Amino acid sequence: WLCPFISAASPALSGLKNWHELATSRDFSRMFDTVQYTQWRALRESKHSRFLYLTMPRVLARTPYTANDSAPEHFAYNEFHNQINEPEPQQLTWMNAAFLMGTVLARAFYETGYFLTITGAGNGGKIDGLPYARFNNNDSNMSYSPVEAGINHIQESQLISSGLLPLCHLKNTDSAVFFEANSLHKIKTTDDIDAYSDLMTSQTLSFIMVSSFFAHHIMMMSRHKVYDYIEEESFGEWLSQWIVSYTLADADKTRASDLTEKPLHMYPLYEADIHVEEIMGMPGIYQAVLWLRPRLLMGKLTTAVKVIIRLPSLDH
Repeated sequence: WLCPFISAASPALSGLKNWHELATSRDFSRMFDTVQYTQWRALRESKHSRFLYLTMPRVLARTPYTANDSAPEHFAYNEFHNQINEPEPQQLTWMNAAFLMGTVLARAFYETGYFLTITGAGNGGKIDGLPYARFNNNDSNMSYSPVEAGINHIQESQLISSGLLPLCHLKNTDSAVFFEANSLHKIKTTDDIDAYSDLMTSQTLSFIMVSSFFAHHIMMMSRHKVYDYIEEESFGEWLSQWIVSYTLADADKTRASDLTEKPLHMYPLYEADIHVEEIMGMPGIYQAVLWLRPRLLMGKLTTAVKVIIRLPSLDH
């Protein structure tokens, strides 16, 4: 089981020199279907691309220095004192949008202990108080912005379907938001609507993070508890009892009447189960087979997803 890798896409990936050229760019979905992107499509179809997340565009790291700035103290410096016009985008100091996704993840973990509230303007995906500046842009409506380029709804949909993770500026504010957090992975089409929905949901950053969270906990507990048990069945029962305590099935024992009485930070899973088995052809080496269905705010799994975790040996 792998942890997610979050980075940023270069504008060159989309055939652009800078992300601010998005305002006049063409249809991305058609561009990625051309022969030049054969390797890109192969990467998206690989199983490990489920753990790759590429954010875009860049975000302003700081506002330009002016003579009115108080920091650094007693040092009057106007970064663009010889310019009459507003600075060009390439003159400003930008940073990788992956740092903002890291901020969103850290905040979600601090507030809830998990990573389920990381997308949407009202569900944890919004970042406020970003530095912003006025700069020349092909899109005149985006002159004041903390983000390098404005992304409309059509472009956002095209970028997401192309495997990217766009950060969208909320106009007339100092805020930006991740509306979705899908991986680079391209899901194969199927006539089964529920199966396709489950595949889409299982490659979101929320699902990968919460699954990795429990998988790593099981790994760490196994190192300390595995030798307390002689047989894998008894160890599997102990693990199963532990993880069920985080499910709504366990919350029902408290006779809570609705989900508002079953807080997300206490019961982050709809259902879960674990059993331990010996790996075929590898005597003395065991794995935990984990079935997991998290309480995702954006999207919902209709069935539990299987996660396999290799454990330390139970053989004394």
